[in-house]
Amino acid sequence: MHDTKEFTDVPDIESIATMSEDKETLTIFAVNRNMEEDILFDVSLLDFDGFEVIEHIEMSGYGIKEENSAISTPVKPFKAEKPQFDGKNLTVNLKSLSWNVIRLAKKK
Repeated sequence: MHDTKEFTDVPDIESIATMSEDKETLTIFAVNRNMEEDILFDVSLLDFDGFEVIEHIEMSGYGIKEENSAISTPVKPFKAEKPQFDGKNLTVNLKSLSWNVIRLAKKK
């Protein structure tokens, strides 16, 4: 948790997951708002045996005041290392000030 000018006890991590209609893919969105520290993010996925991580897209590593322009695009998503997933637990290091999308799919 951290405090801002307007709010106290703001969670560093915010996340949500969505399941495709055909129940073949799970997408996890996670944000680390901590300005200084990476945070280890553990997710229990007990009903997802037979799934595998297919990609991790991350946006991180830029200064808080950096912005994109017609000349330069320093703030952009990139493919990151896939998190560890043992069929029940997913573990990923969320870098400070990062936006993350982690996609899992049923093994074919």
